[in-house]
Amino acid sequence: MNTNKIITISNGPQFHDGKSAYLFVLLIILLFTLLGCIVNTFYIGILIILPVVILLSNYTLDIRGIQIDLTDQLVRKYKQNIWGKKGEWMDLKKFDKLVLIHEFYKVKSTDFIEEESYTTTHGHFVVRLIGTKSKESLIVTEEIKYSPAKKILAKTSKETGIEVEDTYHAKLLESMNMRSWQ
Repeated sequence: MNTNKIITISNGPQFHDGKSAYLFVLLIILLFTLLGCIVNTFYIGILIILPVVILLSNYTLDIRGIQIDLTDQLVRKYKQNIWGKKGEWMDLKKFDKLVLIHEFYKVKSTDFIEEESYTTTHGHFVVRLIGTKSKESLIVTEEIKYSPAKKILAKTSKETGIEVEDTYHAKLLESMNMRSWQ
């Protein structure tokens, strides 16, 4: 009997970084078509569409996340498909800090009407497991809003006992303190 306590933090479907979003739409259309074939007992259609649906769902969903095994003190990034989760386990003891960071990234877009491209900056909150001695980093989660990232940070720290550093909150307090001096 497996008595391991495992924390799973899923980042949801990644759609191969957006490259397979159109295949996801095709998958939805095929699922409705498959449902129609089942309702109308069109067995040849079921036999043709079902394998395609299974292959497309395995490719397009691309669910990723992180698992922390508290019993054996292991951690892994995983990729989930129809047959289960895959990923290489690492020693959790390599990591001695959980850090919440407000990161920014740029996205290049094109306006098709005016035929010009522009770059916009977006921010998100990232919780990372950091190994200060091993110089390793592992993303636990990425959230658009601060409060969900903070909840995951607190829960993961409580379960693992790893030290927390909330750089966003620290910078926010520092900013507020500087304003109070003015």
